[in-house]
Amino acid sequence: MVKPQNLAIQAGAVLALGAALLGVYALDRSDGPFSRAATPGAEQVTQGPKSTGPPATIPAKDQEASTPPAPAPVPETAGKERTPAVKPPAPDPTPPEAPEQPKLHIKVIETVTTKTVKPRPLRLAVTPSTFDDMGRLLTSLGEGYKYTLIETAEVRDPERLAQFDVLFLTCAAGGLDLRKSLRDFVARGGTLYASDWRLEAVAVAFPEFVSLFKIGVGVKQDVTADVLDPGLRELVGPQVVIRFDLGSWKAAAFGGQGVNTLLRGKYQKLFGSGLGDASLLVKFRHGEGTVIFTSFHNEKQNSNTELKLLRYLVFTAVTAQAESRLTKTIISGGLSPHLLRRGAASADDPQVSHTYVHKKAGRLQFALAFENQGARLRLTLVAPDGREIKREGAAGFIVEVQDAPAGTWRYTVTAPILPFPNFPFTLTVGEAAAP
Repeated sequence: MVKPQNLAIQAGAVLALGAALLGVYALDRSDGPFSRAATPGAEQVTQGPKSTGPPATIPAKDQEASTPPAPAPVPETAGKERTPAVKPPAPDPTPPEAPEQPKLHIKVIETVTTKTVKPRPLRLAVTPSTFDDMGRLLTSLGEGYKYTLIETAEVRDPERLAQFDVLFLTCAAGGLDLRKSLRDFVARGGTLYASDWRLEAVAVAFPEFVSLFKIGVGVKQDVTADVLDPGLRELVGPQVVIRFDLGSWKAAAFGGQGVNTLLRGKYQKLFGSGLGDASLLVKFRHGEGTVIFTSFHNEKQNSNTELKLLRYLVFTAVTAQAESRLTKTIISGGLSPHLLRRGAASADDPQVSHTYVHKKAGRLQFALAFENQGARLRLTLVAPDGREIKREGAAGFIVEVQDAPAGTWRYTVTAPILPFPNFPFTLTVGEAAAP
């Protein structure tokens, strides 16, 4: 039989064990639904109803065994909605398109109304050959350079000269009596090409351009000439050797304001000792026309370089009127003209492409000069940033870029339609004059 005091002790132990097993642990919502709220250093336990009997004493061993194990740690994501992992999209191999650049502001200036002016060939006149066989050179250039042979007596007749656009006054003595007819011909817009012994005839007709200090006569010799004209320099280089196969040739005794010297070199004088400094090729304007004078001319035997030079002179003569119209337009617009290139296009070589460096952003003009002879030429401009401009016409025109960026511009002249081989043109750029 069990004693009453032992029953009381056993009852208290049972009550304490039940309370420990049935204790409720406060939950800390901030850490998750299964974590226990805890006071630092001690666990909080909610007891059941107090025993009415005396406090029970639980042996240390039993008390240690009666403590329930702490729940396993729960991951922070427990109780939260899981989001399936999403792979990042694969990079697009196509590079993004560059933003479209604003269009350049351009305007086109025309000096010939092709709708009302019918195409026509240039009318060329050549005086008889004595020392300078210009007719042979023109024939070698093709059907676009057909000419009329006229006698010196016809040159005296202003009405006869009015029938031509270009007069090739070849090397020969005399011509002082041609003063008025030559001056009037050029003033009306004609182009006069004269060489060597025709110096006196040209000097008398245009005395305001004569430089007495440049008068000189040379002996038979080879002269290394400096090329001063940019377009010609691009064609033959910075220097060219010119052969004078006869003595008594005459230097181009013209200078001063308005005279453009294309070639210059030192030569052995016929009279006196030492070397002289001579202009060998010059160009100047009078009225609406142009005068070209050269100390050398088409000989029986010319080097390839000399032939290039002579063809260049022909192209200069036959494009002088068209170039003059556009150059005057550039100047009247407040810009300064600079010749870039003078050349000719043929079916087997219909395209010419080069570059120009525009040093300061601002207005820029490209003037393509050619006559209304049945051709169509296209000018393509590519700005330093790649923007492109195209213009096509049947006669000379100017493309002005009002907001041209600084840098290297590429220009290309293409000939979709050509009436004959060696069709001549010039390209001039207009930009603000250097301060």
